[in-house]
Amino acid sequence: MKSSPARRSQGESRTSFSFYPADLKVMNDALALLEQRKVQSDRTKLVRCLLHVSSELDLFAFAVVQHRDDSLKAGPRENDYIAERVTIVIPEADLTKLDRVVAQLATKGIRANESYILRAVLRRLPPIEALAPLVESYLEEFPDGRSKAGRAKIR
Repeated sequence: MKSSPARRSQGESRTSFSFYPADLKVMNDALALLEQRKVQSDRTKLVRCLLHVSSELDLFAFAVVQHRDDSLKAGPRENDYIAERVTIVIPEADLTKLDRVVAQLATKGIRANESYILRAVLRRLPPIEALAPLVESYLEEFPDGRSKAGRAKIR
């Protein structure tokens, strides 16, 4: 889902991502491991973190590897099995990065959208020993999980 121009003009955008059951399991397992390490995160913060800290090249590479894995897979595709759609406010810079990766993938003949790229990132999460400090660092930099507009209201 593309965001409305009015929302994008505020430096952030409400974007919907679709998740398959396997992606939700990866995310929930990662959140449980983070909680064991006393890193207080939720799905929204984890998604924002992953998209923020991943370089454009990483996002592209993860999506290409996912595309290769999908093309080698026999049987039905997962897109018939969307388990949940989640709408998250994403900073404009990170959304623009995703848009550029979608365009780059298209030049290589790979049809992808923001959800596909996020699912590719989730399927290649680093081990918890690397993920926990990454999320902790992100949460230190961005401690308030609400949107920029919401933070402005309390200041």
